[in-house]
Amino acid sequence: MPIDIIDIASQGSGAINEDRTGSAGTLAWVIDGATDLVETPLVGEHSDAAWLAEQTQRRLEVFQLKELDDLAELPIELARHLADAFYEQTRRQPAAQWEHPSAAAMITRTRQGALEWISLGDCALIVETPDGLKSIGVGSPNAGDPGVSSTLQRIRKQHAMNSDTQRLTRMLPELRKGRGENLNQPGGYGVISITPPPADLISTGTLPVARGSHALLATDGLMRLVEIFARHDAASLLEAAKATGLNGLINELRSLEDADNDCHGYPRVKRSDDATALLIRIR
Repeated sequence: MPIDIIDIASQGSGAINEDRTGSAGTLAWVIDGATDLVETPLVGEHSDAAWLAEQTQRRLEVFQLKELDDLAELPIELARHLADAFYEQTRRQPAAQWEHPSAAAMITRTRQGALEWISLGDCALIVETPDGLKSIGVGSPNAGDPGVSSTLQRIRKQHAMNSDTQRLTRMLPELRKGRGENLNQPGGYGVISITPPPADLISTGTLPVARGSHALLATDGLMRLVEIFARHDAASLLEAAKATGLNGLINELRSLEDADNDCHGYPRVKRSDDATALLIRIR
């Protein structure tokens, strides 16, 4: 089942956009590079997150799907490719697991009347199916970073944090500890990185789709409209994407972020986040 790209949008929150999105044949994806926790990038020109997202994008663009029967094998293949590129280009060896570049991703492909998906991290997928609207990664227990929210509130009681830099600096020890203990580790979380995730941390599934149905793939930056600001649910987000376009949704998001400039009303580490989405139609 071929796909048509109906709309595509990706806007960085600053000078460097660490998200990527694209398609190749029946494959479609969004990638969200995880913010660096190292002081100086190990391999990237601007950030290791942007480097990893770009390397993953390039690999997906040339990847031959006939090489892969099970989509769950893709993170292992990507990790092998990324590790080769990383250790060939790195300025120094990583000293700890938290220094490894990583990215969340939602990757889909159409095959035999179905949409197959693989999810690593906190990207989202919303799909029209014959059985109604289905969503992956929307409204999950970790959506909207409740852990980050509680940590921010606790640290705020001791320190003033009125900028992204201050928030990141105060939280850096805990962020490094959490990433080091959990990134592609048993009992932790699975992401795209230079090490493969354990099989049980790779989320996959298959949804029936009909010709003419739509699917929306989005990074957590755009999903702030649902998970943090509660301006949309899965259904209204998809309808808005179809009706007014993805750039309209990003503009709505930026207005909400700007209105809560100090992040007190809606706790978050970064005032704004890179926001990316891809709207496809099955044909």
